[in-house]
Amino acid sequence: MIGIINYNAGNIKSVVNAVAYCTDEQILIADHPRDLEDCSKLILPGVGAFGEAMESLDKAGFSTAIPLEVKKGKYLLGICLGMQLLATISQEFGVFSGLDLIGGEILPFRVDLSLYRVPHMGWNTVGITKQDPFFFNIETNMDFYFAHSYYFHCEDESNILAMTNHGMPFVSAIRKENVYGVQFHPEKSQQSGLQLIKNFIGLSG
Repeated sequence: MIGIINYNAGNIKSVVNAVAYCTDEQILIADHPRDLEDCSKLILPGVGAFGEAMESLDKAGFSTAIPLEVKKGKYLLGICLGMQLLATISQEFGVFSGLDLIGGEILPFRVDLSLYRVPHMGWNTVGITKQDPFFFNIETNMDFYFAHSYYFHCEDESNILAMTNHGMPFVSAIRKENVYGVQFHPEKSQQSGLQLIKNFIGLSG
């Protein structure tokens, strides 16, 4: 069963629809931490501000439950804000602690605003820097859809799977053991995004 974590941080319908397209496995919209126990893989979507999202995760009990399920060996995929929530700390509208599943800090883009738009929205190239089953049948430098104003500064470069450039290089995909994150929206990235979701669902070991 694929669990999609619902903590009122954006519309998860597009994620549910994309996952349903990619698998015959049952999908559970997880509204409560105990729901995670029945799932083999977990997806943490999200749009909006880091601090508010962490507050929602805390109130619902997910900020405790998610790391416990990860420790059991379950695969977790964070999407967009969901990837940023995997970090240790965020500097978005204050200083907030994250789930600390992949060491790093969430920082604002530092780009020439006369040349580059922030938020970074739209299609951009994802350059794969490390081979991983997550990118099976996906060529490097394919385009994926982004929508974000902050980026993940990775503490350990060995956790970086892919990079993208928007006035500066930034991490667009990460992995630490059974925890994955993508800064882009695979559910909005057409065939390449759907392939990525299929790859995540198919991960084993």
